[in-house]
Amino acid sequence: MAVVETLVTEILTSYGHSDPDIQISPLNSEDDFDAIYAHVKGGIEDTKAADAAVAVDVTPGRKFMTAIAFAAGLRYDADHVYYLYLNLRRRGHLFFELPRTSTTLYDFKEMI
Repeated sequence: MAVVETLVTEILTSYGHSDPDIQISPLNSEDDFDAIYAHVKGGIEDTKAADAAVAVDVTPGRKFMTAIAFAAGLRYDADHVYYLYLNLRRRGHLFFELPRTSTTLYDFKEMI
């Protein structure tokens, strides 16, 4: 978790958010579907209430997590529902380490 918190803090700081408040809330159980749905729905609603653009990324995670995030993103009108397709199967790399030609970003809000 510390690595994720460090990377998210660096990204947000580089985009002008000074001293961002990062909160990582692991699930008690990976099959707690209601908690996953509530988490995505809450994030969308909180972000919209702050009058900010909402993007849901359905790339990572288990299939059911992706399906739940996808449904919540469409149901609660996220501005974007992204899926990053990796043409190369390179695991364990950060996005900026991947060749640009090996990735395709899809926005299902534009496609559907």
